[in-house]
Amino acid sequence: MGWLRPIAVGLAVGTILLSFVAVGLAVVGRLIDERLRPNDDSAVRQMLAGALTLELAALVPLVGWFAVIALIRRRAPPIAALEE
Repeated sequence: MGWLRPIAVGLAVGTILLSFVAVGLAVVGRLIDERLRPNDDSAVRQMLAGALTLELAALVPLVGWFAVIALIRRRAPPIAALEE
């Protein structure tokens, strides 16, 4: 059971770090929406709209790579055509 202690410590440290990351992302999301819509008084709406903006910004590269892969596969000649 001596091997369990390092795993438990690692999980505890990881949980603490992820909670700080979550709080930090929530603050960044709210700041983004405060700059996008400065006259909005609802803190919940600011946080949700900022989080949505962050999520869409993070998805752009991922969606772009899938589009590139799809385009490459579509334009690639079939293997049988290469063998002739």
